[in-house]
Amino acid sequence: MVDAAGLDLPRENFSSCAADTFYSQWARIEDKDILGLLERERDAIGFNARRLRHFSQLCAGDNAGYVITHGDAGGNVIVGGDRFSLVDWDDPRLAPPERDAWFCMHWSWAMDAFHAALRQNGIKYALRPKCLAYYCYHMFFFYLTEILDTLFTLGPKDGTVLEYLSDYLNGWMNDNLAFAGGIR
Repeated sequence: MVDAAGLDLPRENFSSCAADTFYSQWARIEDKDILGLLERERDAIGFNARRLRHFSQLCAGDNAGYVITHGDAGGNVIVGGDRFSLVDWDDPRLAPPERDAWFCMHWSWAMDAFHAALRQNGIKYALRPKCLAYYCYHMFFFYLTEILDTLFTLGPKDGTVLEYLSDYLNGWMNDNLAFAGGIR
């Protein structure tokens, strides 16, 4: 494990505030098409918020295995030969490795590779399903609030934000959410 002494990095606190932020944004939306889409997705979004709160409570106070994490590893990897490099370190945090592994949790081969990378680097740690689920639901709301921030900053932009939001709610995140849905 990384000796964090002297580092001025935030520590993970397993907050569920990303869902609260989303709901406060929803209350400010005026575009009827976006409101309609969110209304159609209300049950699924509510389920995800309840799950986030559940895993937030399960993980709160569990600071075992904290390392320096990236937070957006899935989209910021450069591959060269047999080496991977993480770039764009704008949100480093002391947190469990699940913070960087959640996005590939529905691929068993990726989880095997992640565990192998931990072992190869002398880190004796097994990814914990409850933490993977927490990060999946947390990031669902994180990305959702980012999309709505775009709406508030740029406006509806001729349906572009609506299309992006619809694609997000019905797209790549769903495989992870389905997998996380089976974790108790």
